Amino acid sequence: VAHSMRGGEVFVRDDIGYRGGIHMKEYRNKRPVLVVGGTSRAFLGEYMAGGLLIVLGIGSDRAVSERGIGSGIHGGEIIIRGEIDEWYLGVGAKSFPFTDNDRERIRPYIEEYCRLFGGDAQQLLSAEYTRIGPASARPFANKYTWE
Repeated sequence: VAHSMRGGEVFVRDDIGYRGGIHMKEYRNKRPVLVVGGTSRAFLGEYMAGGLLIVLGIGSDRAVSERGIGSGIHGGEIIIRGEIDEWYLGVGAKSFPFTDNDRERIRPYIEEYCRLFGGDAQQLLSAEYTRIGPASARPFANKYTWE
């Protein structure tokens, strides 16, 4: 779902499969947003170049329980409810502290999700989250022989 998404908002009530949000990319004022109510499988947000991907993990112990999260990410951010162990992150991905400012930024999307599908927005907003983004703008720069 949301493969190469370039703008707009997609809200998924339940789970998604592998490689959700692969190669999402922002362009000027167009920022794609994917909100997943359930869980995601491996390689979530692979090669992301922009946008916002939120996984709520409603009804599950872990929102994402497979590896490769953000492999090759060089823009955008992935926000996952709950704690994500570092070894779940793919090459080029890094976890960052989730701040009160981040919580306010995702508020409209959580509220819209709950408006569409039901649920307690305040309960979801009060949960702990992990924010994942690029470790650098060029995650594979060391793979090139001329550098």
